[in-house]
Amino acid sequence: MQLLLNPELNIPVLQVMWLISMNSVSLLLRKIKLALVTNYLFALFWGYSFMQDYSLRSAGDVQFSPLLYFSAAAAVLFLALVGFLFQEEC
Repeated sequence: MQLLLNPELNIPVLQVMWLISMNSVSLLLRKIKLALVTNYLFALFWGYSFMQDYSLRSAGDVQFSPLLYFSAAAAVLFLALVGFLFQEEC
């Protein structure tokens, strides 16, 4: 719980610049779904790097925790992409 109450989150400025530039290009090209996926992937990466020490300690097995984290993230990404592909335009 202490990890979630910590207000300090260090995100490199270069990564923030990459996110903003990729989103700007996606939105200028009117690719809103691509911008959403880009934001999801950056949030996934930052969440993993922020909680890496905690997740590795709590799982016990060093290889199991990242595999579980990225498997769940891949499942959510897959469902989002399927939803984007089969969404009807109004």
